[in-house]
Amino acid sequence: MTGNVEPLSSILVGVDLSKASDPLIDFASCLAKRFGSEIILFYAVDENLIEHAAAGFDPVSLIDYYVGKAKDYLASKTEELASKGIRARYRIWDTPADPAVAIYRAALEEGASEILVGHKGRRLFKIIPIGSTALTLVHITSLPLFLVKPYRLGDSEEVKIYIREHTLQREVFVKPVIAIDRYSSESMLEYFAKILKKDINNIINIYIVHVLESGEDEVEAKKLLSKSKKIFEENGLKVNTVLLEGKPSKTIASFVEQIGATILMAGRTARKKRNIIEHILGTTLWRLIVSVDIPILIYPLETTNLNV
Repeated sequence: MTGNVEPLSSILVGVDLSKASDPLIDFASCLAKRFGSEIILFYAVDENLIEHAAAGFDPVSLIDYYVGKAKDYLASKTEELASKGIRARYRIWDTPADPAVAIYRAALEEGASEILVGHKGRRLFKIIPIGSTALTLVHITSLPLFLVKPYRLGDSEEVKIYIREHTLQREVFVKPVIAIDRYSSESMLEYFAKILKKDINNIINIYIVHVLESGEDEVEAKKLLSKSKKIFEENGLKVNTVLLEGKPSKTIASFVEQIGATILMAGRTARKKRNIIEHILGTTLWRLIVSVDIPILIYPLETTNLNV
């Protein structure tokens, strides 16, 4: 998982050279300023752009075009970050590849502690069949993953820059919400606690939220919250535990909106069995990724559960 790498020590930021890349890098710079992180800007030549080039178009020339464009952009952004006192470098993956796979491999090779990418806010039925770089990364990464929505598709399908005002103007971890379920791991909670401890002087409130699922015992759910709370208290953090009822994704999204949370922290967990509806519509995490507009920090899949 994260091994011995210090959280937020080195963040690999995947960019696509679109107009959404600038606000994504701005968000990463906010983290870097606060935590002294190194920023690794990364671009991969998308194999789909090359494969679907117009017939007769020289693929080598097309690759050279994108690599040249990436060098100019990333070199400029690296210099801009350095002028702000931020440690920054860049890397280009010039062999056409699936961007998600290239981002993940590069993050491992560069020793990154986290990955940060943008995510388009599409409606559920539009995004699940076609997938995206962000959702593929959620599935394959063994590193914590920041998902930020610097852009989304409006009703007219026009891509618009979209970052909530507080995303850049307020500290990211001022009011975090940590969503847990019965499958959440202790290592996930310890990782989140370690990050929040770094920013303890700027935190207003921390909320650990669990939504009571159908058939789940309320007493056991409260024990889960209590045990989770203890992990944060052992790190010197005061937390509020919240037990809610309802459909998990909608209930958590509503709670995040209601309290004005600045970031949602959650884990990718796996049930032993998933029914056909979950396979078609996705899990709670997939739905939250689509519906929540604030940044999300996702801890990768763990098989060791928090035993109550």
